[in-house]
Amino acid sequence: LDMAPMSGDDAATVMRAWSFGCLCLLVTLSCDTSTESGGTGDVTVSPDSLLGDDTEGGADGPDATSSDGSEEVTEEPDIHVEGPPASLETALTDPTRDSICPDLDGEDLVWYEAKPIPAMRVEGQETDCLACPGCGQCEWNLRHKRVSGGAETLIAVEQYAQTAPQVGDGLVTWLHSDGTAGVFELETGALHTVKAPTNSYFNWAPTPSQGALWWYGYNYVTGGSGIHVTDIDSGATEMKVQANIYENWSTPNGTLNSVTRSQPFSLAGGGATWTDWGNSSQLVRRWSAGSSAAEIAWEDPTRDFTAAVGLDDGRLITKSYDRALGCSEMACQPEIRLHDGKSVKELTGKGHPTLYGRPVVAGGRVFWLDFRDGPYAIWSRRLDDLATGPERLSSEEAVLGAAAPVAASESHLAWMDRRDGIWRIYVKALAR
Repeated sequence: LDMAPMSGDDAATVMRAWSFGCLCLLVTLSCDTSTESGGTGDVTVSPDSLLGDDTEGGADGPDATSSDGSEEVTEEPDIHVEGPPASLETALTDPTRDSICPDLDGEDLVWYEAKPIPAMRVEGQETDCLACPGCGQCEWNLRHKRVSGGAETLIAVEQYAQTAPQVGDGLVTWLHSDGTAGVFELETGALHTVKAPTNSYFNWAPTPSQGALWWYGYNYVTGGSGIHVTDIDSGATEMKVQANIYENWSTPNGTLNSVTRSQPFSLAGGGATWTDWGNSSQLVRRWSAGSSAAEIAWEDPTRDFTAAVGLDDGRLITKSYDRALGCSEMACQPEIRLHDGKSVKELTGKGHPTLYGRPVVAGGRVFWLDFRDGPYAIWSRRLDDLATGPERLSSEEAVLGAAAPVAASESHLAWMDRRDGIWRIYVKALAR
């Protein structure tokens, strides 16, 4: 199982180094605030607030109507729910080290653990691994544990934390510091390295699914972007479909927020779903296995879509905001909606989802971060029983953040939590 030779392509290496240098310069120039182009104007984002427990504010958007050809949406009354008891939540990670970026598949949990490097310590200063995950002052330990119990496994140690690790189909994937991807087999303990094809590179750790590695990448010779699939046995890579994936609400680069950001596409039903910014932020596109091109899965001239998740049964979940009102970090009303081809239903119960990341779908539920009551909390909705309304899953004691990712499987929920003064990974069993 030799998925790719380790001999480098000189041109690709030079271009990656040049691109990384430009990115570092950009981050240095924008370390206090970063301005991103939005659907109707500029969006000012404060990186320091994204992983804290700050409260976002914003005005409610108007109810959607169909008088101008837009979606007709089923709305619900405001719902306030007290958080469940903290006794149902368990911290699984070291209480002395920051742990970030959980991902969950069944009972398999993976995450990064930050460990300062003594030799890199600046005298008189305490090393803050989270302030600059790419500065090389810390080791980033990739760990695995079964949430039902058992020992932790140290999978790899990286000099830099780049994007969040992924787990699925018995495989763990992540990005090495040199830009290649690591693949770890949970059953056998075998470790492999995957290199992106010449003139391409990984933007995120590949997602293991359907017996292959799926990833979104850019070819800096042709200037094209697309969703690629790498065969695990042969290492052969094919770009399945061209895609210009909308990433305007990805968090700022060069900070911890860029490590915790969500994968920009979702996989379901043998295909991929994403929001398209190359042609219009109004579009949600879906590619099906065997197709030569993507189709428009949903569009609405009145809304800008920031995230989309395809379901196995063909339904679609989106996150969007009213484009006439625009959107900024402190003044926006995103909505999470379910599209079944015949109707559109708003799922949050007049909540206030975070702008960042995709909703998470697992076990017939959708999960999201919400700050309707002030501090961030994790909320959920059962997709096969919409009559029950949204449900708050995290306790009043949980300390979350706008860009702190949530992971879920059919049986468990996992998230980053700062109630103990540092980031730890908490888990909770889900009621069936």
